[in-house]
Amino acid sequence: MKTAIKIGMVSALALAAAAPAMAQPQAAPQYPAQQYQRDPQDEGSQPPPSYQPTPQYQQQQQQYQQDQQDYQQRRGAYDASKDAYDARRDNYEANRAGYQDARIAYEHRLHAWERARDRYDARYGYGAYIRVYGPAPAWDYRHWGPYEGAVAVDRYGRPVVAVEPRY
Repeated sequence: MKTAIKIGMVSALALAAAAPAMAQPQAAPQYPAQQYQRDPQDEGSQPPPSYQPTPQYQQQQQQYQQDQQDYQQRRGAYDASKDAYDARRDNYEANRAGYQDARIAYEHRLHAWERARDRYDARYGYGAYIRVYGPAPAWDYRHWGPYEGAVAVDRYGRPVVAVEPRY
């Protein structure tokens, strides 16, 4: 209750202080506006001076415009290469979406084959499992092999294994 009374008194005081200032009439300008007369001889006798840019300014302006065009061309080339890169990356990610799952499934098949081979070979002799059941599962290099858009080391170097790999 006390705060409402205090707020009311402060606002009344502010209005009382502002009212006399608003009630004063608007003062007229101290000096009356004067109209200066032009000399009729001066009108139309000489045209106003025209602006002529200096040769240095014109050269700098041309250089600036050339730099702007070069920048726009470089930026356009950059944007085009960035868009191409993004498209290749999106294509790569779409093609490699199931890689992890396929690799895990392959690893499980390979380990199961190796366990079965070890048990069979221990009982019937080395190489018996392969003669009966065939070779180990192979990783699908046609689908999951090196990405064609990437730089492959095997194209520039030579194999480091003693036996040439067969795909």
